[in-house]
Amino acid sequence: MKSNVSHFGTIVSQYEKRSPIYVTEIEQNSLTNGEVIHSLSLACQINLNGLTARGREELTKVAKELIEVGADSDQIERAVREYRNRWPNARITPSALSKHWATLLPSKAVTGPSRGLSDPCEPCSGTGWKHINVEEVGGATDVTRCDVCHGAGVA
Repeated sequence: MKSNVSHFGTIVSQYEKRSPIYVTEIEQNSLTNGEVIHSLSLACQINLNGLTARGREELTKVAKELIEVGADSDQIERAVREYRNRWPNARITPSALSKHWATLLPSKAVTGPSRGLSDPCEPCSGTGWKHINVEEVGGATDVTRCDVCHGAGVA
């Protein structure tokens, strides 16, 4: 029943005209938004009852940003611990967490084994070029790209 709703920075007028799936996604994000706001308030020691309108707006903005990158309560706690380790005297704010989010959590490493070096292409001996004897031109040798590896030199 809302109109002129802002959804990820764009004004969406009259979303009740949209599909039920869209409305359900908004409601699910609202629940997630509340959980993230709660986690941020605990992590940053913010009294939600004492927030001004601007403070609540900033907190909601940061929560939306963290939801967009898939943050959950556990990740927020880990990010706060890492923030404390790096900057023990700095005040933890929602804006600071959002600003440094990408550097606070370790990235997921590639779990598969490395392919290592590829074997050289046999027909061209890894050069990417293949020698062709052209008997009609007096026995001269012509060079062309390998038709197996297409000039890459590896199989």
